[in-house]
Amino acid sequence: MSTANLEVLVEEPSAEAALSALLPKIVPVTPWQLRVFPGKQGLLRRLPARLHGYSAWAPATGTRLVILLDRDRDDCLELKTEVSKMVVDAGLRVASATEPAGTVLPRIVVKELEAWFLGDVPALRSAFPRLPAGLAQRAKYRDPDGITDTSRVLESLLQQHNYHVSGLQKLALAHEVAPHMDVDNNSSRSFQVFRDGLRRLASEGTDVQAH
Repeated sequence: MSTANLEVLVEEPSAEAALSALLPKIVPVTPWQLRVFPGKQGLLRRLPARLHGYSAWAPATGTRLVILLDRDRDDCLELKTEVSKMVVDAGLRVASATEPAGTVLPRIVVKELEAWFLGDVPALRSAFPRLPAGLAQRAKYRDPDGITDTSRVLESLLQQHNYHVSGLQKLALAHEVAPHMDVDNNSSRSFQVFRDGLRRLASEGTDVQAH
């Protein structure tokens, strides 16, 4: 079974920092490269031209693309549909359950990247030891994807324990937390979908689930 090369497009340096630590754990034998763009709108503006460029060589070389975007306040389905249309317009195929040979896998983080960090409380406590041991058992944190304004919630939690007191520094946070994360034990459904889709795309390019 051949292994794909992966190119992962992200919208911000904090996502690049997090994935630099997470990708070797998720797909340890797969070559990968991260491309960071100047924000979500910057990525979306440049994406059509980037996809047209990839269409000339990516399928023939076994390169598969992953596009990672925060949902923020957008409708998840509408955002994914918008990105999928760009993929098709570029002559590429979206990887899904009905298109197992697809080249491009769009993934929408249900809220913000910080939901992934809240999904791994042991990693948070490794990075920030003053956080309470029973944090994961608190109802508020059991479903990190269901939290409104995840970054503010995490900022408040950290500041209560004298971390990031001058404001949440997202890039620093990614560097602090991601190296401690256990990719096989994360309560964020968004993270689980990203992880599993990435593994399927990398290992075989077949049976990639649509979410």
